[in-house]
Amino acid sequence: MLLNSLDYFIFITFIIILLTVGFLSGRGEQKNSEDYFLAGRRLPWYVIGGSYITANISTEQLIGMAGATLIFGVSTALWEWINAFTFLFLIFLFIPFLTASKIVTIPQFLERRYSP
Repeated sequence: MLLNSLDYFIFITFIIILLTVGFLSGRGEQKNSEDYFLAGRRLPWYVIGGSYITANISTEQLIGMAGATLIFGVSTALWEWINAFTFLFLIFLFIPFLTASKIVTIPQFLERRYSP
């Protein structure tokens, strides 16, 4: 299956639009590393929780799990449903606590919990 000139045009146009939106929306927002990596700590807890879920969804879930489910049955994908409950627990219980205490990483949490 070969790509034709329309495919290349659409791909290049998409990349240009994506770069333009990213450049224009991020211009002047980062004054320090906290602004860059943590969005200036201005995001609500449910947005942070949503980013955890979207970071978990990858090519494995979109392609691999669908193929494995077709071959082996629905039991292959059941662990991902159980994982959804784990993420809900994480989002509703831990994320508000971590954002209120301004903890970003697990080592930072362990240092505060058990001392340096």
